[in-house]
Amino acid sequence: ASLVRVFNDLSALHFINHAVTISVAAGTYTGNPVLNNVEANAAITITGPALATASPTTGTATGTLTAVTLGAVTVLEDSTQAWTVNDLIGTQVTIGGVTRIVAVNTATTLTLASPFAVDPVIGNAYTLQTPAAILTSATSPTLALRLSGSVGGSSSGPVVSFTGFEVLNSAASGQACRVATSNNNITLTNSRCRQTSGTGIAINYLGGGQFTMATTSAIADGTGTGITSSGG
Repeated sequence: ASLVRVFNDLSALHFINHAVTISVAAGTYTGNPVLNNVEANAAITITGPALATASPTTGTATGTLTAVTLGAVTVLEDSTQAWTVNDLIGTQVTIGGVTRIVAVNTATTLTLASPFAVDPVIGNAYTLQTPAAILTSATSPTLALRLSGSVGGSSSGPVVSFTGFEVLNSAASGQACRVATSNNNITLTNSRCRQTSGTGIAINYLGGGQFTMATTSAIADGTGTGITSSGG
């Protein structure tokens, strides 16, 4: 079944009292999966496949560090590369099994959005990666996670975990990811929400509960907005 159909079925149930796990294979999926007005008393886990090796416009996705700059930001350099400037924004760089988000890039450097817990060093091998499950739509929002609350009413209630997806939206003034929660925790991990129309919002957080982004990026091309929040 498609993710749209599965989300519709869950939304129709309204109350989720047992843990739900949904596994999604690699590929590109068109449509607008909406988890709407669900009250969850148990965890809902939506998991894509392992990260895939990225395909840079120029340069390669693997290499060895030739320089490392530490400080307020971490900058990794591979002097042998020839990347397109800022082509790698939102891409994940993995060193020794640990992943961080690329904030900006030049032809030979990667500036990270957050540092590694253990500082990388010259000679470390790296791999650039992206999610292998892609959700795309020309209508907005591409992905919507709307929880009306948990039956137990706990502010630290069950977690809805969404891991390993790239979410693209091309609608004018559209939204890639829309998140609203009352008494649940929604976590996006190893994912990327991107508004490609030049306007609109990558992630629109409508507040309530807790919303966590773990190794997840919000990218708005052109004049769009990365993240907006009305509360929470």
